[in-house]
Amino acid sequence: MRYVRIKKLRAAERPMAPSSDSWTCQSGQFLDRFESIPVDYTVEGWLISPPAVGGRVVLFRLVRNGLRRPGVFWSTSVTMVGRGCFHTLNSVYRIEEVAPFANN
Repeated sequence: MRYVRIKKLRAAERPMAPSSDSWTCQSGQFLDRFESIPVDYTVEGWLISPPAVGGRVVLFRLVRNGLRRPGVFWSTSVTMVGRGCFHTLNSVYRIEEVAPFANN
């Protein structure tokens, strides 16, 4: 397994679900409406399922937006994989391998 950082760069051209507002979005809280994570969103952790067209990226998340927040990150279906990035039904992400924090 690789330790990676995934950063949402922008919404997809025609997302299934619009990105939520980072000011009103409370991570971990279910919304009354169907929304994607905000654009200013970064997670780090152990990559369980890497980007592959038709699959989902799965990450055992240890850090969210710079704070320790263990959990699981699941993307929507991957539509395209590029060098250091991947596109999903809702979003465009950058992915990079990084050194894990000392306490992870």
